[in-house]
Amino acid sequence: MLAYEIGEDTFFEIFKYCLNNYKGVNVTPEIFKKDCERISKRNLDDFFHTWLYTNDYLEYKIMNVVSEKKDNIFFTEITISRTGKATISNVELSVLLESGEVIHQKFDGKKAGTKLEIESNSPLKEIILDPDYYLPLINRESWNKNN
Repeated sequence: MLAYEIGEDTFFEIFKYCLNNYKGVNVTPEIFKKDCERISKRNLDDFFHTWLYTNDYLEYKIMNVVSEKKDNIFFTEITISRTGKATISNVELSVLLESGEVIHQKFDGKKAGTKLEIESNSPLKEIILDPDYYLPLINRESWNKNN
């Protein structure tokens, strides 16, 4: 989750730093957090609190999908709700079109609700949250036009 939150390059920079500087010494969560914040240049209070000290879970739900066709262009609004208490900065969403094209979008996973607008030349076939299975979601939420 940390690599997903701060980016893999930054995560591996922290990993290398810890391996080189602590060499088998037990590192407390507080020391590790300080190193992560210093190297990533981000405040990670919420992240560490959520993932180390609570039993909150990460969950999102596709609440509504409305599509409209105008002049051979499909305009779609996707409404997503955060249903779990845990948060992550960015959540990826894949929109599969009937033409076979795939549109990737990211949204702010810390917001309680999100509306995404998609324009396409083809109707939607399916919407998948976290298509690469990076996140520990309780339910793998997706939507398809036959719902």
